[in-house]
Amino acid sequence: MVRPFSASRRSFFRSAAALGGAAAALALGGDRKTAKSAPAPPRSGGTSGYRLTEHIAKYYEKARG
Repeated sequence: MVRPFSASRRSFFRSAAALGGAAAALALGGDRKTAKSAPAPPRSGGTSGYRLTEHIAKYYEKARG
């Protein structure tokens, strides 16, 4: 036997859905002023990017089989 929803249960679920949506919107939207960050300072000296080191060369040898 299926019990019909009462008005109080229906309003509870309606309110819970509305509050959940509002909480998700706040979490995803947030404050735009705090979302911006300062750019990272450039690295000084040396090379940047990929470097083939002894450790990486050994990994490639093992991966080839």
